[in-house]
Order: sequence, then structure tokens, then C-alpha cells
Amino acid sequence: MNDFTVARATAGLFGYCKKYLENEGSTQKPSLVVAHDVRHFSPHFCALAASVWNRLGGVAYIFDGARSTPQLSFTVRHLKTTAGIVITASHNPAHDNGYKVYFSDGAQVISPHAEGIVAAVNEVSWKKVGELLDIDLNGVKTVGKEAEQAYIASIENCVIDKSVMSANKPKLVFTAVHGTGATLCPSVMRHFGLDPILVEEQMVMDPRFPTVKQPNPEYAETLSMGIEKMKQTGAECLMATDPDADRMGVAIRTRSGQIRLLTGNMIGSLLTEYRISQMKAKGLIVDPARCAIIKTFVTSPLQDKIAHSHGVKCVNCLTGFKWIGGRLTMYENILNAAMSKDCSGLPYAERALLMQKYSTFFVFGGEESYGFLGTDYVRDKDANAAVIMFSE
Repeated sequence: MNDFTVARATAGLFGYCKKYLENEGSTQKPSLVVAHDVRHFSPHFCALAASVWNRLGGVAYIFDGARSTPQLSFTVRHLKTTAGIVITASHNPAHDNGYKVYFSDGAQVISPHAEGIVAAVNEVSWKKVGELLDIDLNGVKTVGKEAEQAYIASIENCVIDKSVMSANKPKLVFTAVHGTGATLCPSVMRHFGLDPILVEEQMVMDPRFPTVKQPNPEYAETLSMGIEKMKQTGAECLMATDPDADRMGVAIRTRSGQIRLLTGNMIGSLLTEYRISQMKAKGLIVDPARCAIIKTFVTSPLQDKIAHSHGVKCVNCLTGFKWIGGRLTMYENILNAAMSKDCSGLPYAERALLMQKYSTFFVFGGEESYGFLGTDYVRDKDANAAVIMFSE
């Protein structure tokens, strides 16, 4: 990751998007929204990508600070941009950084876009890159509060029984492990009547991730400060998000009082059973055969069994959440074609019923590597939503 590769990748992505829009018969300028996490140079690379796009004649948006990967995915769809970029290395060590590309459906790019973008990047000359390295943010737009609130509303749609948390008040510990989970998770938990106990040292966004060897909530060592907080407070559960808030790790207190780490397969299986059974009880699922959970092949077959026991389909995809995102786009396109309009803005409950009538309603998705998704408003794993779903 350096200025040359970021500028070249962005110029190639712009060229591909411009050609794509022309082939679609659109006269719109290519548009892009860029997010970044807390890592070293992430804000700089974000500004550079937006600057390159703007200077090439496109419309570019950035956030006013660090944001999570799932929020980027949602915002691409909400602002109806041609593409999105998030500057992040997710749960990798502190010295890493990365560049993830999303297309207009809010999902990470898959075929044929992926190959097309790579070919377009390879066509960008280094001379052209040299002309784009000076950052100029004049004309670059900032994502507005309305889009931020819309993403929060999408998280609220992941909650099935909106009274259960305030009525039962589980005692929960939360840590953002120095990452972007700090921007939203505590406030969403409080919105539903919870009073999260925070691991304050790890709520500070810090690219060094100084309190852990690696900021990956899959590792027990990463959760050690949160587990200590559980012991001190008698809390029933610890939830931890990774730096870009797409993965969530969990520790629970068992009936015997011992603290136990849950695997990604365990978390996903618990959420699968709870969400299907509660959606049935609340009338969101009326035709189980037209509903689906989506997971990767390497994720526990227990989730296939749970889904089938309820009469719900279980769709298995290749490893990587982009394949789950691609399947969600297919379901949405089927509904839109049946209704002869874009149905993405309809209320969640209404859309759920229409999906069951004309397409397939997405109940839950996940993978064993601690990534979970509750609605199709986001097209990538979403730890902000996973935290509130597990709290419920």
C-alpha cells in the first residue's frame, strides 16, 4: 500500500466504471464513496482515492472520520454510487493496510466486474499516476447525517423483538479493540435499553492496537481485557468487534459461572435458530420455503440442519462474504423485476412479505470466521448489527 498503487487502482476503477455506465446507456458521471478505518495512513489513502476520482471527472464522497466496512457497504446502496472503496486491513496486524472495492449493489466485486477492474488498472500508465498524486479535495463531498441515520435504521431492522432487551437488561461488556466499532455499537445498544460496560482502554481508536498482539476477536488473547472486565463486573456476555467492525467475537458466562469463548460456528448457529423461530412467531416469516439463510460451505452443517428443521432453505456459497452479497443482489433483482420498480426503499416488514411472494427472503447469513449479517440492506458482514442481534 502506497500512493502509487492506490492512485493507479482508483484510476483503473474509475475507467472501468465510466465504461460500464456508457455500456448501460447512462449519462451519469461515475460516483464513488470512500471510507477508512483507524489504521496508519488510512485517512491519507482515503483522501487520495477521493481526490483521484474527483480529478478524473467523477463524483466522490468521503466520511468525516473513521467508519466501519458495513457502513460503507450500506452507503454505496443508499447514495446509489457506482462503486465504493474502504481502506482497511480488517483484523490483520497493525503494520498492514488494504483496499477493498465494492460495486453499485454494495457487495465486494465478483465476476465479471473483478476481472474487468483488474484489466482497467493494468491499462493505467505510470505517467498518468504521476499526474494524480497531489491531493485536492475541492469538490469532494462529505457523506451527510441523513445517510448516517439511514444506516443506523438498517441496524434497528435487525432486531426482531424491540422490547426484549430493555425488559431483560442483560449485563454486557463491549470492546471495540481500538477500532471503528466504537463509533456506533455503544449508542445502538443504549437505544434498545441496554447499558453496556465498556473496556475503556480499548474504546480509544489507535492504529497501533497497543493492548493486543493482534486485533482479531477470533483469538482468546485479544479478548483477555474484556474477559477480565466480565470477571470484575459479573457480566453475562462479552462482545468484541475487529478494527473495521465487520467481525464479532463473543465470550459468555455459563450456568456454572465459568467463562467460555464461542466459535463463529456457535454464534452463527445460535443466531440462526433464534432469528428463524422469532421471525415465525412475529409473522415476518409466512412461507418458510421462500426464505433462506446463506452461509459458506466451510461453515457448520448444523446451520443447514437448523434451517431445514424450520422448512427454510440453506444456501451454501464459496468462502468469502462477497458470494453471499452476490446472492442477495440476485434475490433483490428478482423482486424488482417482478414489481417493475426498485423496492429497496420499502419498509422492512413489507419488503419481507414481497420477497416471500416473488423472490426469496433473506433471514440470516454468516461464515465461521466470525462474520454475520441480519438484513440485505448491507451486503457485507456487519459486526455493528451482530452485536445488537446477539444482545437480543
